[in-house]
Amino acid sequence: SNLEAARLEFKKLKNSIGKVYPKVVKPLESNESLFSFYRYPEQIRSSIYTSQSSPSKESYK
Repeated sequence: SNLEAARLEFKKLKNSIGKVYPKVVKPLESNESLFSFYRYPEQIRSSIYTSQSSPSKESYK
């Protein structure tokens, strides 16, 4: 499923950057809502994904 694929890709990301950027990976690991949008049908997910505003670069400082 898409959820399983997303979790696999997250695991790959974690393995590739986790040791270099542990402060980035750690909050993502404990974020229960990280994959919550996969609970919705694919048609709705595309609307959710594209309608969310992107955070500004300032929010990451």
